[in-house]
Amino acid sequence: MKYALHIFLMSASMLALAVSVPAQTYTQTPVTVSKDKIRGSDGNIYFSHVVLEKQTLYSISKAYGVSVEDIYKANPTLHLETESLKKNQILLIPITSTAKREETARQSEPAPEPEVAKEDSQPKDEFIKHTVKWYEDLDDIARKYGCDVQTIMQVNKLTSTKVKKRTKLLIPKHPEHWSTSAPAEAPAQAETVPQTGEPEEKVTPEDTPSAETVDNQESPAGGIFDWLLFKEKKELTAFLLLPFNSKGTPDPMFMDFYSGVMMAMRDLKASDGITTDLNVYDVAGGNLPVQGERLSAGDLVIGPVSTTDLGKVLDSGIGSAPVISPLDPKAETIVGNYSNLIHAPAPAAAQYMDLVNWIRSDMDSGDKFIVFTEKGTAASPSMALLQKDIEESGIPSSTISYGILEGRNLTGSMTAQFTKEGTNRIVIVSESEAFVTDVVRNLNLMSHMEYKIVLYAPARIRSFDTVGVENFHTVSMHVSCSYYIDYNDQKVKDFVLQYRALFGADPSQFSFQGYDIATYFLKIASKYGSRWPQALTRFDGKGLQSDFNYESQQPRINQAVRRIVYNPDFSITLLK
Repeated sequence: MKYALHIFLMSASMLALAVSVPAQTYTQTPVTVSKDKIRGSDGNIYFSHVVLEKQTLYSISKAYGVSVEDIYKANPTLHLETESLKKNQILLIPITSTAKREETARQSEPAPEPEVAKEDSQPKDEFIKHTVKWYEDLDDIARKYGCDVQTIMQVNKLTSTKVKKRTKLLIPKHPEHWSTSAPAEAPAQAETVPQTGEPEEKVTPEDTPSAETVDNQESPAGGIFDWLLFKEKKELTAFLLLPFNSKGTPDPMFMDFYSGVMMAMRDLKASDGITTDLNVYDVAGGNLPVQGERLSAGDLVIGPVSTTDLGKVLDSGIGSAPVISPLDPKAETIVGNYSNLIHAPAPAAAQYMDLVNWIRSDMDSGDKFIVFTEKGTAASPSMALLQKDIEESGIPSSTISYGILEGRNLTGSMTAQFTKEGTNRIVIVSESEAFVTDVVRNLNLMSHMEYKIVLYAPARIRSFDTVGVENFHTVSMHVSCSYYIDYNDQKVKDFVLQYRALFGADPSQFSFQGYDIATYFLKIASKYGSRWPQALTRFDGKGLQSDFNYESQQPRINQAVRRIVYNPDFSITLLK
């Protein structure tokens, strides 16, 4: 998916559009005024318009009531004066004379009118009426009017700093008259019913766990602790921090990830009634255009990607807000340094351990376990870890070590160690593509000599271009991997069709990853409320491309891997 993106902050209003507009709307030629607004790099707010097939700058400008030159100026990096529009480009459209269009948009998507603060107790001219915009929070509004947040909450009888868009607030013209006033009486809170369905138990001060107790609680057993710690939420706030590179050529893989997140939000709203207020930031170049204090108000933060950028966010004053490392396996190295960092990709160590356990469960009488290593080459740290797991497994094994130039004369050595009575179960302890390719070639020769071969390998072998895929099937390769998409699965088929309808393109692996991560973590955040990270060990997840399993509270590293088998008939079977 290649399209231009110019963002500083994007809202999740596209989700509402995806839910309420049928798929065919995305392919219509007539220009529909967008309801999505984003903040440009110049700090101004613009409409975000996605270009559809056969639309022109002239038709777009007429629909929004601006000139073509205005669109040129708003999108300088697209060189629209000399280059034609492209399908799925995102244009920034200046907002001018929009009152009529905004009113039309509100009528087309009716919503309950937010409660307005009562004005009876004070003269009307003592207040300014402010309608909350989607990109504002109470801090923004307080700064705009030179008023403090507590005063605005007191005047409007708010019990939370979170405000919804289009809420009408009363801002006192003289906030100093309110700063010493007695706090307004808070509205009565709705009675909370335990999710277990059992009658609510009375709690004494001694029964109430402290924050420290809660943070150290690994897996509450249930009962009163269960509902004290974990209270369901249907409205969530999330942040997505990705290096979109909006000031240059946008990175398509992160746009695909974002599209997958939007799909997950849409599906969770439809299936579970979970509404997510998603705030999207471009963190390209290590830029962090949002304060940690604001991020700390979210239920979860997805991203950034790199270890360095994750460290910047975690050190930015974010407090205990959960931060999810979405893509970079190397970020595993810093998880132990931050109690609120959650690593989503299953690390190589989990693959290696699963491989060894897989071999142990498959071993039968008459089988042989043979390890191939490259002579004269020191093992990489990851391969040393695999070797250590093999040694500690206690599975009897033999080793064949040879140099790459000796591979053509290896048949005799292999024949001496292989068996024809059972299965020869093989592991190659090497990350050298040349060496792995040579071993697989020799294993193919042995299989043609009627030796039964099963090669166990981590996911990386699938990326080696010099190993023909047909060889994987010949040696019945068994792979432990973090990611695998079974395109025969009906849920995957449905996702692909819906993705095509919404975005006009096939989903990439990053689309699937965005969908899986958002689905799992938003669902658990909704189910277990503000302290959802303490419930990670009790909530496994199965996605379209990847799974989730957290075995301990610290460090929080996903241990779930998938097992796939390359069959002789050239099919691939997903075992788990």
